[in-house]
Amino acid sequence: MGEQLGADPGSRIRRGTGQALGALGVRQPIVPDVLSAAGVSRRTFYQYFRSMHNVMAALYGLAMEDLVSEVREQVDAEHNPARKVVKAIDSYVEYQRRGGAALIALQAEAIRADSPLAEHRAHTLDAL
Repeated sequence: MGEQLGADPGSRIRRGTGQALGALGVRQPIVPDVLSAAGVSRRTFYQYFRSMHNVMAALYGLAMEDLVSEVREQVDAEHNPARKVVKAIDSYVEYQRRGGAALIALQAEAIRADSPLAEHRAHTLDAL
């Protein structure tokens, strides 16, 4: 399998994981799906991530960092306390809309208490 040119392999793997999650959901994608979507070899995948859970956690962690950053930016720009709440909710909803199927799949996985993503979700809720 030829390596794609451009972004570093870790970024391509995260992007490929997002594509696989969006198309197949959390329970379905397996490493071969990610390899195909990312255009990387199995060896490259395992140089960057130990498992699908690791790459999903990395992808979810980055998405939640972006979400918290966007919500904070909107809240910090507003002075009226009531408007701060509205801005936070609007920003959160807009981020979800833009995130698409992959973000929805990751968040559905993070809600499960026994999920490896649950700890990331708890940290995100604390940060928000």
